[in-house]
Amino acid sequence: MGTATQLFIDDCDPVSVHSLACSAAEHASFLAQSNSVPTFNDHILQVFPERQLKEIHKLRNQYWVALKHSKDKSGQPFELPSALEGFSDTTNDHYLFVTWYDYAKAGYPLPIGAQVFQVWYYAMYPDKLANAEEEEVSKRVFSNVTEIERFEQKKRLRQKVEIYLHDKELLAHPKTDVRPLLM
Repeated sequence: MGTATQLFIDDCDPVSVHSLACSAAEHASFLAQSNSVPTFNDHILQVFPERQLKEIHKLRNQYWVALKHSKDKSGQPFELPSALEGFSDTTNDHYLFVTWYDYAKAGYPLPIGAQVFQVWYYAMYPDKLANAEEEEVSKRVFSNVTEIERFEQKKRLRQKVEIYLHDKELLAHPKTDVRPLLM
């Protein structure tokens, strides 16, 4: 998860980010389930009861399966250009968010880069905000981020991560893992 997030923050290799994030998402979901806490998928099923878990997994696996396997379930080789049609760096926004959401729900502290990423995510997708406090924080830290180009959005994310890596209050918080994203 950390490597995927650091690559994402550094605006490098979205395909690797996607592969790592999707794999990590399975692990984070397992950790949450092992700790008997609801996962992000459980949240989706609660909000959209007409959805099936199978549909959610199919959506998550849309690009990931083609990246990790050379053939589909019928044994036919994947045609990567067509299998990845529609994929972009923004696809990873959601996968990384879900992964860190489940990891945090499982009770584990988050690295600063992951915490700043979550605030950035809420600023990028204000319609996904869970509460007023998150909205206020995301607007304050990443004001008007949706109005700038993607490269600048990611640049601002990198800048804020660098700033918060030195925030003594955040570093001392029990929900902060002080280790870097890359081990």
